[in-house]
Amino acid sequence: MTRIAFLHTADVHIRTFDDLLADLAPNVSPSHTVRAGWLAEARETGMTSDLRARVRGLLAEAVEAADGVLCTCSTLGPVVDDMAASHPNVARIDRPMMERAAGHDGTLLVAYCLGSTLDPTLELLRGVLRERARDNSVVPVSCAAAWQFFESGDRDEFAETIARQVTAAVGAEAGTGCVVLAQAQAAMAAAEPLLVDHGVAVYSSPRPAVEAVLAAANDRPSSRRE
Repeated sequence: MTRIAFLHTADVHIRTFDDLLADLAPNVSPSHTVRAGWLAEARETGMTSDLRARVRGLLAEAVEAADGVLCTCSTLGPVVDDMAASHPNVARIDRPMMERAAGHDGTLLVAYCLGSTLDPTLELLRGVLRERARDNSVVPVSCAAAWQFFESGDRDEFAETIARQVTAAVGAEAGTGCVVLAQAQAAMAAAEPLLVDHGVAVYSSPRPAVEAVLAAANDRPSSRRE
């Protein structure tokens, strides 16, 4: 049986990914590890060498136990990329979404909630654009006002606040190619259905990421999945 290990920084994401697996690959066995303190630590002190080492250690353990590993926190993404260079079955949640966004012409709007983690998000998207020899303009869209609702558990107001901010940005930015819901990804996906009427593609990360890690896991030798 194929095994997928998830690393989260909030336990609220567990159901999102269990539901996606039930839809996409019901025979896959998931496991979940939550390190809520890591996100708070990264916001307060940045990605220190000590925190990076702990993330790498946990990912290394997961690689040995599972066929695919998905980190659902974009803040930890650069460490995940380091691991993925030698372990192609390890994925960060936002890369598959960014690869889809990079296929669009026009301005790419990047909606985010946490300013402290914006740089890794933009670095990833711009890196993907460079890989494809693309020179799209990238415009960040702050949805910081929504974060209080995520922290309080008000998912509806969280999604609606993001949708209002993104709607205003699409109206103000001529030539928008697509919108990327780029942080707190598993939660920001809730805003995606509220943005379908703008005639602009909107990407959230959970489904593309799960599809990618499943494909990587299925490419592993079958003996690892027995």
